[in-house]
Amino acid sequence: MKFDNKNITFSKIDLYRGITLPSELNEDLAYLLGFHLGDGHMRQYIRSFGSLESSIFYDGHSINEYSHYEQYLCPLIRRLFNYICKIEVRKNSNNLRVCIGSRAIVDFLHIQCGLPLGPKDNAGIPSIIKNANKNLQCAFLRGLVDTDGSVVFKGGRGTQRYYPTIDFQMKSKTLIGDLSSMLKSLGFSFHFGSRLKKRYEKAHFSHYIQINGIRYFKMWEEMIGFSSQNHLTRIQVWKKLGYLPPRTTILDRIELLQA
Repeated sequence: MKFDNKNITFSKIDLYRGITLPSELNEDLAYLLGFHLGDGHMRQYIRSFGSLESSIFYDGHSINEYSHYEQYLCPLIRRLFNYICKIEVRKNSNNLRVCIGSRAIVDFLHIQCGLPLGPKDNAGIPSIIKNANKNLQCAFLRGLVDTDGSVVFKGGRGTQRYYPTIDFQMKSKTLIGDLSSMLKSLGFSFHFGSRLKKRYEKAHFSHYIQINGIRYFKMWEEMIGFSSQNHLTRIQVWKKLGYLPPRTTILDRIELLQA
């Protein structure tokens, strides 16, 4: 898919920084769209003195996801938009943040790519991904699993955790529905549903998809894959030991792999 970006507005700062926009949908951009629906948030608002503020935020875990943000996400954003991004690890918390301030990039991702401004409570898979070829859809799914997916290994009571599951938990029922349709078209079998969860004394529905078993796990590895070192180290330890020890951080798993 080719983009006509002539109507995208570049701020003076965008022009000064030399921001560029993709001319077509490629695997890098498809991955970012999946990543954004997981860890991203985009907003625009008018400041008190009349200027338009346009920002994108990506938030992750400061230990388990730092290497992926530093070594994968930031270089990806630089390649796509010629943007020099900075990772900030917020003090007194376990979180890290990448912030992108650019009118052109926000407009592009919203207008051309279909990502929502503000909350993603009802967000779905963008139509440009739904209508894309298999390779682009798989790149999108890799971005989504690296952020909003979990790689877990289960076992029976008293047994080691060896049974693989790829698990998605999402607030948006629309996104789960779109994901379900895409996975079916790619040949996956899975369980899905909704459950009531409580957080900070507030109840809300969480929608989930679980892809269970070695057959479909291998199918995901071969067709879609993972880029997150948090996921990859879990898988590597599982393959080395035959199971994954509980409650490990990425640092624990790197130490196990080097032993």
